[in-house]
Amino acid sequence: MKQTQFNCPVEATLSLIGGKYKPLILWHLVDRPLHYMELQRRIPRATPKMLSQQLHDLEGCGMIHREVIPEKPPKTVHCLLQW
Repeated sequence: MKQTQFNCPVEATLSLIGGKYKPLILWHLVDRPLHYMELQRRIPRATPKMLSQQLHDLEGCGMIHREVIPEKPPKTVHCLLQW
């Protein structure tokens, strides 16, 4: 991830969670890990492409973790990382 200098903590926070669905995703993951399809059901306005992109961004900045469960068909679980 590219290092960026911020003038205030709010600016840094918005750079990480600023996005149409990122705050909703984080809110849903606060209590427990969820499968991708469960997140899609809980955020119906998000297109699959947009939801995947927002999840990828949150994973890239270290806010969530994605775990692939080796089943047939494979399932993915997303969980919020605790600091």
